[in-house]
Amino acid sequence: MKRVFLMGILLIHWARAVEPLTVILPEGEFWCGQPISVSFELRGRGSFKGAAAFELPEIPQTHWVRMGNPVLGSEQVDGGEVLIQRHDFALVTQQEGVLQVPPVGVRFHVLSGGDTAEEVKETSEEMSIPVKRPPGVAPGTFVVTATRYRVEQRWSSQEDRIELGAIVTREVEQEVGGLSGMFLAPLPQSAPEGVRVYEPEQELLDRENRGDLTGKRKDRIRYRFERSGKVSLPAVSFQVWDPDSESLETFRIEGRTWKVQGPPIPLTGKGSWLRGMVSLFLVAGALVLGWRYRRWMMKLVPPRRHLPPLNPGQD
Repeated sequence: MKRVFLMGILLIHWARAVEPLTVILPEGEFWCGQPISVSFELRGRGSFKGAAAFELPEIPQTHWVRMGNPVLGSEQVDGGEVLIQRHDFALVTQQEGVLQVPPVGVRFHVLSGGDTAEEVKETSEEMSIPVKRPPGVAPGTFVVTATRYRVEQRWSSQEDRIELGAIVTREVEQEVGGLSGMFLAPLPQSAPEGVRVYEPEQELLDRENRGDLTGKRKDRIRYRFERSGKVSLPAVSFQVWDPDSESLETFRIEGRTWKVQGPPIPLTGKGSWLRGMVSLFLVAGALVLGWRYRRWMMKLVPPRRHLPPLNPGQD
């Protein structure tokens, strides 16, 4: 009886010695736009059942990215085996200063004996991460931090002269190493007067090879030329900070200029809608004025009275 009692005390002590949740955060300062690795290690006294659920807090100008699949492992604690499940995430922020990360909640299940699954709920402590803006980057400016980056563009038309009403597509492809394409800057939608900009299209094409992440982003914008003459679409610049060499590079894609020729074309979109509404109000106003004028004339000139015939008995 005494032996069983002692074994029970040892089991309770062993169970309490297992920390269900451990957060691994690298030390040091980080750059704006740089992936910050945050790992969560889950521990249990039995096999894990199902997928762990994380409650990741929303942080302004900051995004979470899951990195790969969970990694399984084990360790010995007081003579007993403890299973470990590691989940890797990355935080990417454009905030400058001390980034305050609220507590992260996690829920998972562990088989404690047989087919019985025990639910475990844990919450991490608040994290403080120092983040600094690269020198030369103005506050509020979007910046990408990476050691590998490229950008290229393609135009659907290579001609210098196009017809009025023609549509030209601009496609820009960015590729970055160690970062998801969702963190790359979008293509600006700015265009001069007389050029209609259609809704842009985005495509994310990330790929991972043995833990090496390559992010790719494609942007497509269509432009419709609705005014004749010389029309130019602007150049676009992307800023990238290399954390290894601590240098800021600017990647520029050139704009294009066309000679648009042809007669004026009707307004489209909001312009045609506005013109239709103005015409409708003008017609309605004319009808109201005509009705009021008729009533005023009826009051001013009395209606005619028909006199009886002089010889009612004759045809």
